[in-house]
Amino acid sequence: MGEREDGVTMFGRRWGYVAMLVAVAALALGGCIPTGPTYPVDFYHEMHYTQMYRAYEPPRLAPPDEAVPTTGRAPRYTAAEAAQLRNPLQPTPANLERARALYRRDCATCHGAEGKGNGIISAYFQTARAPTPVDFASERVRNRTDGEVWHYIGQGIGLMPPFENLLGEEERWLLVLAIREMGGPGR
Repeated sequence: MGEREDGVTMFGRRWGYVAMLVAVAALALGGCIPTGPTYPVDFYHEMHYTQMYRAYEPPRLAPPDEAVPTTGRAPRYTAAEAAQLRNPLQPTPANLERARALYRRDCATCHGAEGKGNGIISAYFQTARAPTPVDFASERVRNRTDGEVWHYIGQGIGLMPPFENLLGEEERWLLVLAIREMGGPGR
C-alpha cells in the first residue's frame, strides 16, 4: 500500500509534513502575540521610549532633583510632625454623613460597623493568631491626636495597609471624624 523501499509509507510521510507545518505555524503565530505593554521585538528601543520633541521646539530640561514638586501633591509627614496637625474639618452633619459613607466602604470590613474591631475580616486575624483590628474606643486610639490617626490611615500600622494612595487628604480627615464619632474624642 504505497510503501517505498526505505520502509516509509506515504501516509507516514504526509503526517510528518503536517506536523512540521503545524510547528512552523505555531512559532509564527507565537511571535505575533505581545507579552506585555511593548512590541514583540523591539529593534529600536530609543525610538519608542525617548522624550518626544515637536518640530522647532527646544529641548525640555528635566527639573533638578532637589526641586519642589508643583503637582499639588501633599507633603509627607513623619509621625512626630503629623501629631501636631489638627483636623481642618468640623463635625458638621454633612461631613459626618460623608465620613460614615467612607467608613462603611473602606474600614468596616476590618474594624466592624461600630468600630469595635470585630469586622468580618477580624475572624481571619484570630484564626491566623495575628493582632485583630483596633477598637476605636480603646485608650490606644483615644490617646492619639487627630493628626496621628490621620497619619496612620495614610501610612498604615501593623497589618493595616496604607491608604495614602487610595484616599485623598480630605477623605482621610473625614475618616478621623468617623473614628472620633465612634470611639470618643482624642487628645
